[in-house]
Amino acid sequence: YPNSDHLFFNLRASSECSGMAIQQEVGSEPPSSNLATLDAIGDRVSQAEKSYLALQRSHYQELKAFHRPPHFVQLISLATKILLDKEDVTAGEDADGMTFGSSETIVLYFWLDRTIRNCIREKVVDNPLSRRKLQRLEKLRSENEGWTPEATARGSIAGGAVTEWLFAVLDFHKEAERVGVRLGKDGDRQLPFEQ
Repeated sequence: YPNSDHLFFNLRASSECSGMAIQQEVGSEPPSSNLATLDAIGDRVSQAEKSYLALQRSHYQELKAFHRPPHFVQLISLATKILLDKEDVTAGEDADGMTFGSSETIVLYFWLDRTIRNCIREKVVDNPLSRRKLQRLEKLRSENEGWTPEATARGSIAGGAVTEWLFAVLDFHKEAERVGVRLGKDGDRQLPFEQ
C-alpha cells in the first residue's frame, strides 16, 4: 500500500489526540512550557491586587462624589458592575430619602468592603468568567482606545489600580482558555486572590 505510512501516521495522531483529550478531561495540566505565560499573567494579577489593596480608603471614598465621573472612570465602574453581576445596583438613600454617592461608581466605592471581596471570590476566583461576560468585557476594552490604567488614574487613583487588575484578570482568562487550563475552585488553576 503506497499510503500505508500516511494511514499509520493519521491513526497514531488520532489516537494521541483522543488520549490528550481524555487526559484533559480528568484534569491533567498541559506541559509546563505552556503554563509559563499563564503564570506570568497570574503574577500580574497578584501585583495589581496588592496595589489596589494598598491604597488608602480615601481613594475609594472620593468616588462617591462623582455625579459625572471622567470617561475612563465610567468605563471601569461599568466593567466592575459587569464583572460582579451588579449592573442594577444603585447608591443608597439616607433616612430623609436623600441619595448619597453615585450609583455609577458604587461598586468601586465599596471595592475594599468584605461584601464586594466575597463577591470577587465567588464570581471571579472560585468560578471562571463565562464566555459571554469575558467577551462583553473584552469588547468594552477594545472599543475604548486609550483606556489604560494610567489614563483611568488621572480621574481616580483607585479606578486606575482596579483597571490594572481587571485587565490582568481578562488576560489570565484568555491565556487559560488558549492553553486549555480550566479555572476555578474545581479546575486546574485559580486566579490569585488575597484573603
